[in-house]
Amino acid sequence: MRRDAMARQRLAELFEQAIELAPDARAAWVAEACAGEDGLRAELERLLRADERAARFLEKPPALIADAISESAPMPAAASPHQFGSWRVLRSIGAGGMGEVWLAERSDGEFEQRGAVKQLAYPTPGLLQRFRQERQILARLEHPNIARLIDGGVDAHGAPYLVMEYVEGMPITEYAREHTLDLRARLELFLGVCESVQYAHQNLVVHRDLKPSNIFVTADGVPKLLDFGIAKVLAATDEAAPTQTIARLLTPDYAAPEQFNGGAITTATDVYALGVVLYELLADTRPCRSMPVGANAADAIPEPAPPSMAIDRTTGHALRRALRGDLDRIVLAALAHEPQRRYPSAEALAADIRRYLDGRPIAACGNSAWYRFRKFAARNRYVLAAAALAFVACLMAAIVSLHQARIAGEQAQRSEAVQQFLVGVFEQAAPDQSKDKPITAHQLLEVGERQLARGGEIGIATRTELTGLIGNLYWGIGDYAKAEALLKQAVSKNADPRVPDVIKARALRWLARTERERNLFDLAIAHAEEAFALARGAGRDGVVEASEARRTIADAHVGRGDAKKAVPLLSDVLASDRLAFGDRSQAVIDDLTMLANALKELSRYGESINAAREAIDIATAVHGRVHSDVVNGLELLASALGHSGDSIAAEECLREAVAIAEQVFGPDHRETVVARSNLYWVLELQGRFAEALQGRLQLLGVEQAMSQTRPEQMAYAYNFLASDYSALGQFEEAEAAARKSLDAWKGIHGPEPDWDSCDALRNLGNILLLVGRYADAQTVFRQEIGILRKHEPPSSEWLNRDRGTLGNVLRLDHRPAEAVQEISEALAALPEPSEKPSPIRIYLLAILGEAKLDAGDAAKAESIAATALTAARTAISAGNIRLGQPLFALARAKLALGRPNEAEPLLREALAVRQPVHAASDPRVLEVQVALANALLAEGKSDEARAVRMQIEPLLKAQHSPYAIDLTARLAAH
Repeated sequence: MRRDAMARQRLAELFEQAIELAPDARAAWVAEACAGEDGLRAELERLLRADERAARFLEKPPALIADAISESAPMPAAASPHQFGSWRVLRSIGAGGMGEVWLAERSDGEFEQRGAVKQLAYPTPGLLQRFRQERQILARLEHPNIARLIDGGVDAHGAPYLVMEYVEGMPITEYAREHTLDLRARLELFLGVCESVQYAHQNLVVHRDLKPSNIFVTADGVPKLLDFGIAKVLAATDEAAPTQTIARLLTPDYAAPEQFNGGAITTATDVYALGVVLYELLADTRPCRSMPVGANAADAIPEPAPPSMAIDRTTGHALRRALRGDLDRIVLAALAHEPQRRYPSAEALAADIRRYLDGRPIAACGNSAWYRFRKFAARNRYVLAAAALAFVACLMAAIVSLHQARIAGEQAQRSEAVQQFLVGVFEQAAPDQSKDKPITAHQLLEVGERQLARGGEIGIATRTELTGLIGNLYWGIGDYAKAEALLKQAVSKNADPRVPDVIKARALRWLARTERERNLFDLAIAHAEEAFALARGAGRDGVVEASEARRTIADAHVGRGDAKKAVPLLSDVLASDRLAFGDRSQAVIDDLTMLANALKELSRYGESINAAREAIDIATAVHGRVHSDVVNGLELLASALGHSGDSIAAEECLREAVAIAEQVFGPDHRETVVARSNLYWVLELQGRFAEALQGRLQLLGVEQAMSQTRPEQMAYAYNFLASDYSALGQFEEAEAAARKSLDAWKGIHGPEPDWDSCDALRNLGNILLLVGRYADAQTVFRQEIGILRKHEPPSSEWLNRDRGTLGNVLRLDHRPAEAVQEISEALAALPEPSEKPSPIRIYLLAILGEAKLDAGDAAKAESIAATALTAARTAISAGNIRLGQPLFALARAKLALGRPNEAEPLLREALAVRQPVHAASDPRVLEVQVALANALLAEGKSDEARAVRMQIEPLLKAQHSPYAIDLTARLAAH
């Protein structure tokens, strides 16, 4: 390896000297400098020819590119850009075939983030249109080993640029040399690369330019693939152009033969590049190949020599022996000239490497009996020493090997079938088929569905796998009906023994997820448990599916209100996944996120906050800050913070979540809409209802646009509007919105109110309470509580909050004894607070104080209300509207006990938190002002009392609700 490095260094030095010479003097100089070294001379001449072609291209680029350059008027080459959109340049970090690369950071003040900005030297025709079309697909590549596409646009000079996740590390080959990795370590590192390439292929994205400089390894040994899908964005495929020059973006030493002659670019293209990278990783040199020129350029690329032949014969004996045989065959199978002779997928290549590492027969080798016997003997040489057992051992080994070979063959056939299927889908989506119209994700899936329905030579296992995959992708874009139908079709094949258990498990898990979304929790749990059993039975191949299935089970338990079952299950899954996948893994991120949600449902807010923060930290370390997992974690963290009373911190989290979601998903995506809606919820917790209402009305148009695929979105939207209208005293608008929400749920679930309808029923009941329609309010709350009892445990905060509100309706309807009983039972059912008291417990204590007072026990009322206010001051920030309830309850009790001087400051504080939010005629403001007028009069402050009375009496007379009548009577009594 050292000698090879020295040769490369000498080649580089000769090249630098040669390009300084006049072209007519170079040939003689090269002949003299490389005398007697034919290999060195051939390589040097190849580099000089490549440099000459590049120079000609730069001097006179193709017509369309030249036009783009002249129209965009790029800045002078010597100038250094300072800004790309919202990205401020820090320094140059390199240059490549597509242009300059800069390290930059966001400068818009939204949040801190660094990225690698790639300024494109020559924009290909239709680049910006293609970029918009491809960006969503590329942004969905969420894999720990793939650097994300973050942003893109046109700079101040009209030149396009792309922003990628910035990865600190070094190329994989350089990392292997720097850390002196042994052969096994290099292969294990390469397996991570194969897994990420396979993931991208499954998401219908081909890299097209895999090479060591696009495969960085971080300081902690994690490989990261750069520029995934960028080659597709840059490819000149603008069919709208009347003429075009094909500017193929490739790296010659790593490009597959088909890339030189304009052949079809498929997943096999990436397999070839992986073969070159593996060759270099093992032999520390690239396979020798001549530079192809001309129309039949691909034919000029020779079949490479085995990597073992590239090792120095004098110093690399051990490595030559290690590479000779299986590893040579694996590399050469990946580097086959014809795509159909290569490994059918990156997964198949990785599978053969794993077989080699495990000492098992590889698929790339002929399955001769002698070959299998040699592999078995190498693994069991000590056993074979016992002559009496040799025959039995060999016989058993042959049986096992045949079984493994059969499985390997089936996997290879499945991979090849999947590859051909995907190629067919893309061919159907080509411009000739789509008639030059952009094809949507939904249309692409329909193409795949039709192609699958036509049949052809696809085995039952592959057909089942593809059916489930397409169903899952339909679920991802919101077409639940098609998703469920296809997933049920996939699951229906589970009785067929030809379908592997892992494929069966995956289809069952995907189906369970759709059932959980439809609140079919028992079905979801049953299917997920069946998936877990199948995955566990699949051994090592089913580890990932087993983890996913257990999370699905836990999620269904949380969904049906049984978070107590979910928490221990998730804790166990988390411990298992830490061992199986490591602390910094996607599985652990998912476990922590779901655990945070389950803990929040149990009101264990402190633990929920800790789990959410850990999930965010790991997701940031694995994916970077701009990632959907970070958005999910921030939303969960904000929810726990908000419910625990820290709405200020919750708002900070959600503002960041919205900013990241807009980058990851776009401004009108459902995930971004959900993040914005959650932000408005926090504003509502702070009493900023007018601001929240304005935001929700702006969202309404976006939500209506997505209602065709997500009909529940409008049900949520109208319910939130009802809350804001109600808080602002616009009760007619509030009731209309609540009823629209209920109608939307009826359209989804049928005429009978469903669990999903509970929020809208609760809102409607509160509105009816505020306008004094107590009988109607009781009916609505009793209906809603009946639904909750079917789904929530008796200790549920949400159930007991609404039981308390029903008690408050009874109190206002002059039934204080029943009110005290209902509210007391609700309070007693709550779990004992392990941390600071929740806002719901504080609310129940406050209304219980008022119920005790109306029942005639002023002393008890004061004690309970004082407890509520003390708890509120520890759990709720000063000035928050939720302080109003305990302040008013305690002030009423003190006034009833003849201590108006103590009641007055409490009433003024209650008025200060309620008056800025509610209208002057709102009963929540009037009740405080009536009590304040009475307190001032009792204190002898007649003029102040009279001023308050004059302000509120006209407002009370204008209303005819029972509560307005009660308040008028209280005012007259004093």
